Amino acid sequence: MAASVATQTIQHQLKQPWTWLKAKEPYFFCASYACDTIYFNTTGDMIDGAALRQKVGVKSKDDSALICYCFDVSRATARNNPDAKAYVVAQTKQKLCACHVRNPSGKCCLKDFAIVEGAS
Repeated sequence: MAASVATQTIQHQLKQPWTWLKAKEPYFFCASYACDTIYFNTTGDMIDGAALRQKVGVKSKDDSALICYCFDVSRATARNNPDAKAYVVAQTKQKLCACHVRNPSGKCCLKDFAIVEGAS
């Protein structure tokens, strides 16, 4: 099963975190492009994209979709500007990113650059 997403991550993603009634069960991130669900738990509770402050890049094929939330790198920027990836890699190595709260998945975005590069 996928790793759970920290409560802190979800709270930072929600437009109105004070309205979220967090269940006792952990939530998971859905990276599937085929559905609108962003977070879900084993009891059937779900949070869809409309509840979030921004679009989730892995759920969109749009060139303006972010793949790096810490430094606002879009798909188009990643594809057309190799300096963007180099910058993100350098910042990540220095631990100057905040993926655990800025990225909806709560994970590092570096793997998402490979997806964009493979689509070129």
